[in-house]
Amino acid sequence: MLFTFPVSVDAGTGEATIDLQGLVDVLATNADLNKVKDGIKEFKKLEVSWKIWEYYDDPANVFNGYIGFSNKLMETPGVQIALNDVSLQSSMDNPQSLKLSFASVDANKIYQYLLDSKALKLYLHGSLSQRPATFKVGLSISVDCTAESK
Repeated sequence: MLFTFPVSVDAGTGEATIDLQGLVDVLATNADLNKVKDGIKEFKKLEVSWKIWEYYDDPANVFNGYIGFSNKLMETPGVQIALNDVSLQSSMDNPQSLKLSFASVDANKIYQYLLDSKALKLYLHGSLSQRPATFKVGLSISVDCTAESK
């Protein structure tokens, strides 16, 4: 599953905050899984990686915040993975995506979110050290699923 947060912070004054949400519907992104949706038993082997794209502003700009996860009905993230002191320029220049590390309790929460709603609500929250800034944060989410066809 792929998701992209488009980020745009204007040249105004004050704190440059980012507070974005998005939704990844597992059944809409996988036709085979949609066929067995009523037989889904478990999700496992979660891998999430992220990458900064299309950043061309001040090379000294730094992001501090988190990427969050919940089921599609929740209003706040139940799992937050911190991204601290992220240089936007260095992250964009790095050709590799970076993997997020999850404690087993957090991975289990995400598996339950997927079971509960067959979707993940994603959050990008934090602040930038400089403004203006325009860039994209791409997420790649991989998870195995066990299902029985009926």
